[in-house]
Amino acid sequence: MSTKIERLRTDVLIVGGGIAGSMAAIRAKEEGVDVIVLEKANTWRSGNAGGGVDHLQSYIPALHERVGYTKNDMKYEEGRNGLMHLGLGRPQITDRFVETSAERILALEKYGINFRHDNNPIPGGFRAAVQFHSVPTSFHMDGRDIKVKLTEAMIASGVNIINRAQVVELLKNGDKVTGAIAISSRENKIYAVSAKTTILTTSGGFHRLEQRRNNNNRHNENVSASNYGAGTVLAINAGAEVINLEFSLISGSPITVYLNYGWMGGAPSGTWWPAGRLIDDAGNVVLDRQEEFSLDDPDYVQKYEAQTKKLKKQRASLAKYINEGRQLYLDMSEASDDELFKIRRGLTHEGKLWLLSQHLNDWGIDLKKVRVPVKLYEGVSVAEKSHTVGVFGVLVNEKLESTVENLYAAGSEMGGAGCIAAGAAVVYGFEGGLQAAHKAKTIADFPDVNETQVQDLLKKYRAIYGNRAGSGWKEVEFHVQGIVNVFGRPPFTDRKTADALYLLNQLKDKVAFRAEDAYETAKSFEVITLIETAIAVFTAINERKESVGPFQRISNGTEKSDFGQEKSLPEIIGLYKENGQYVFNRHQGEIKERAQEGPCANAGA
Repeated sequence: MSTKIERLRTDVLIVGGGIAGSMAAIRAKEEGVDVIVLEKANTWRSGNAGGGVDHLQSYIPALHERVGYTKNDMKYEEGRNGLMHLGLGRPQITDRFVETSAERILALEKYGINFRHDNNPIPGGFRAAVQFHSVPTSFHMDGRDIKVKLTEAMIASGVNIINRAQVVELLKNGDKVTGAIAISSRENKIYAVSAKTTILTTSGGFHRLEQRRNNNNRHNENVSASNYGAGTVLAINAGAEVINLEFSLISGSPITVYLNYGWMGGAPSGTWWPAGRLIDDAGNVVLDRQEEFSLDDPDYVQKYEAQTKKLKKQRASLAKYINEGRQLYLDMSEASDDELFKIRRGLTHEGKLWLLSQHLNDWGIDLKKVRVPVKLYEGVSVAEKSHTVGVFGVLVNEKLESTVENLYAAGSEMGGAGCIAAGAAVVYGFEGGLQAAHKAKTIADFPDVNETQVQDLLKKYRAIYGNRAGSGWKEVEFHVQGIVNVFGRPPFTDRKTADALYLLNQLKDKVAFRAEDAYETAKSFEVITLIETAIAVFTAINERKESVGPFQRISNGTEKSDFGQEKSLPEIIGLYKENGQYVFNRHQGEIKERAQEGPCANAGA
């Protein structure tokens, strides 16, 4: 059976149709350019927000200006979330987020996404929760159908959405990216797209490197079940620099599991704020419930900072308690009726928790009377881009341009850009679409497609499609996860990284995949990318020889930490491929200092 090659061209090509990709497409289209979105799933429910989202982080003038929490306060905290206090990020980018977040996030209202309710306390009908910062900065919203609304907006604006199109390689002519090659997961078909500019807006995560946390059901977890490092590998193979990959693997973390759903929901922050708390099996409080302070309280900011510090200190002991044999539970028994109402409203919109909420309703389960058990996921975890180490990804400048001409990255694919949660996906997607459209307008002709790349990819595709003699993609994925789980647990050593790289390269070079149809062929290409992602991560781990922040390295039996002993900044380590070989680039770090103004100026981190 012959493989069809469909050839397309566009001004702006967007790889990935999640929140960032959708916002980039809508904004680019507003600039009057042609836009194609290639989405490996379906934009109606794809990406990390496909199951919904009930809060977006932002500077909120109606709240923060009233209580004295300044933009510089948020810039500093946003920087710490991205390890910028260690010199591992780009403060100019996070500063831009804080300056533009409120306007761009509230622009979602014109697509039918509601932020306002009559009983909300912030002027304008808003409500905010503590999540990523010391004070409330996460807008609550009715976001269960955010992807549905954004897809409708893309269609209405004339964006060409191609679903089930999995990008496997970026096209290049010389030193410029000129589009992409994608394979269909439904037909025996390849897309070759010529584009003046290209934006990577894939998930930025690669959670499929983990062994499954929740009873072998990844689809009941909050993030997308299909994150495998696509954007990271696409960028590296195209010669675009990716930074800080060594910070992507961490030890396991506590999660809650109830009715086969694995979800923490930020408890007691985020969706469960402020009434959620953690108790042990004897009823002792391990994590306190939080208080919601009045906007008229003159010590509003200071009280929240003190409360958040205490919460962080308590969180640090969770794994210790579980390892001691103490069973912990999420407990809502102290919630007031109003708090419970708002929490239930949040659950109906947050990442797959709305499915759980529906089960609770159907079975008449009262959240005030049920205790949700917490377990410790003991395997290796891939760090969430939104929590503490949202620092790894494609190196970009303030215009979101990568180190390769005409290639941009927005949302979770950005490296050194602070807290990359859903709010940042909105803001940076908007910016990426704007900048890529402006650049596309300056390019007169559509670039030629590199036919050698197309034919090489076609050869690889045909070697898998219809092959009945190789290994199944699931089997190979389990092997990759096993290697990561054995060798990816900090602290790292030369021996561990060498063994991991040897085994991963054996898989890469020797495994032949079998696939009976287009779907299995696409999944095989995903696992090929997953192997390359793991190799890139362990290559970066091997390159950094000293401990820095959450990254732990042991050399010759002792932990080495140049940073902290000599009071010098660590270097940012970037890597990319040139002629198929890894090349490293090192950048001097830049510290994000706290501006001496506002009530937070002298507060501890």
